[in-house]
Amino acid sequence: MKDWQDNLVILFKLIILFGIFFGVMLLITKDVEAAVVYNDITVSAGTSDEFICSLEHSGENGLILVSVGIKANNYSKVISADYNGNTLTKLLHAQARDYIRTEIWYLVAPPEGNYELAVNISPSAECAVDAISVTGVSQTNPFYYSLSTMGDNVSTIPFKIMQEAGNSIMEIGHVYDDALINTTSGQTELFNIFCNDEIRAQGICELSTDDSTKQVENFLNKVSIWSLILINIKAAAE
Repeated sequence: MKDWQDNLVILFKLIILFGIFFGVMLLITKDVEAAVVYNDITVSAGTSDEFICSLEHSGENGLILVSVGIKANNYSKVISADYNGNTLTKLLHAQARDYIRTEIWYLVAPPEGNYELAVNISPSAECAVDAISVTGVSQTNPFYYSLSTMGDNVSTIPFKIMQEAGNSIMEIGHVYDDALINTTSGQTELFNIFCNDEIRAQGICELSTDDSTKQVENFLNKVSIWSLILINIKAAAE
């Protein structure tokens, strides 16, 4: 009788252990992040009050990001942005005095296809416009963290990154001359355009590898005036 009871106790213990094991495995796997992918990239530059370019988007969990670098001596800014009849939303901006202004606009769940993107500026200004089709992005909370910063006649770009494993960190910077933002280990340059010998536009990305907060420095190849926006793009859960 005692042997039977002992075996029953062992069986119950095994059932409990297996339950704990599978419960832990579910907690580990339920929030696995899908990769954020940068797809089509298009650029437009010049002096105007309207910039129009073609951008192709396809894939699941989509996002369109538009960065606009503006020569800010006339206090110009973006007044609207539109993708195939869908109005984009402004995320934030950074401005270095009356020299250079950076704005970020976005559209969650854009329609698939190759459509016209229109960006309107007021008053007319010298601009560099960059649009990126992104997939694998959370549709309910696409931005885990974002910040804006600027520098006036300095060559160091310091900022703090709040990471979340699986997300993508993107830096979008505009420099008021031909100075160049140097990439660091683990970073990839997405675009680099120099407009009218006055505005440099760069987009740089890197994978967020853990859930820590870290202090980062990027360096220009010379002293300059710049504005920069950093975005932690949240990956869609599988």
